[in-house]
This record gives sequence, C-alpha cells and structure tokens, in this order.
Amino acid sequence: MKNKIVAIVVALGSAIFAAPAHAQITGTPATVGVNVTVPEILYLRTVSTINVTLTPADLGVAGLTASGSGFYNTTPDQAGTADTTPASTLNTTSPFTTATAATKTINGVYVVWSNSPRAGGVDIAVAKPGGADPGNGTDVVPMTVAPASNITGATANGLINPVTGTGVGSVVLAFDASDVPAGNYNTGGQVTITAAAP
Repeated sequence: MKNKIVAIVVALGSAIFAAPAHAQITGTPATVGVNVTVPEILYLRTVSTINVTLTPADLGVAGLTASGSGFYNTTPDQAGTADTTPASTLNTTSPFTTATAATKTINGVYVVWSNSPRAGGVDIAVAKPGGADPGNGTDVVPMTVAPASNITGATANGLINPVTGTGVGSVVLAFDASDVPAGNYNTGGQVTITAAAP
C-alpha cells in the first residue's frame, strides 16, 4: 500500500514537470486608440542688423567717377567760365536735388516655421517704428518699408520646411536720398518683423 502511494506521487510529479514550456492561452487582440496632442508652433528667426549701401546713382547723379576719397564728374559739369566780374556762368544748382526714393531689396532677413492648422496660413509683416530712421547726429535718412516686404496667407509647411518655401524672406526699404546727412555711416534705423497665424 505504501508503495502504491509513492508511485502515484511520482507519476503526478513527472506529469507536472513534463508539460511543454510553450503552452499558453491566446485571446482575441484588443485594438486601443491613440490620440496625440501636438502644440501649435510659430517660430521666427531674423538677422540682428541690416546694412544698406547707397550708390551715387541713388543720390541723383549717375556716371560719377571716383577720385581719391571723393567723386567728380566730367562733362557736362565742367562747363562755363569765371573771371573778375561779379557775374559767373557757373551753374550753382545741385545735381543731387533730383534724387528720388532709392529702393533697396535686402535678401535673407528672416525665416519662419509654423505647423499652424489654421486656414488663414501665416502672415509676415515688416514695419518701421515711428521716427526710427538711420541718422547721423540730428540728420536722418528718411526710410519707409515697401509693401512688397509683407506676406499674407502663406502656407504653414510644418517645422522642417519654412513658411516662405525657399526658406529666407526679403525686406524692401525705400530711402529718401534727396538730402542725405553728413557722414557716410548712419545708424539708428529700425524695422520690426512680425509673424502671425490669424
């Protein structure tokens, strides 16, 4: 009787440990939805300074020839005669009074990235704060921002491709060159660049 009990225990133990290691129960897969909230991003990168160089033609006279540190012109300005009489035939009208607004396109000023889902796209506006003209002492060079600087309803291309497509936006500035101030380096001008997703 004692031997039979031992035999049963041994048989049961063998059966338990001999069960296949990969035995499992598999149920039906459950599908779980995933929702991701992505923050809306509008990122503007700009330069710190815009440098603009006006040419002699911008000041109203084309064809000036450099001479040392200044400029001179030949005909028709080398005309007339002078003598000891009070009258003179020299033309004293400034050749620079015909200068008009010198328009300059400055490339590579800003770049904008946006993943805005809004239907209005992205607007980029360039403006000049009041009185922020380039100046030298009390003299200033009047400056305005041309409408071509502004972009309305540009496509938001995500955070890899910039808003402007090619990447870098331009600013168009117009300068009144009819009465430029003394000196050749005028600082203090400012423009503001604003990106918005309306």
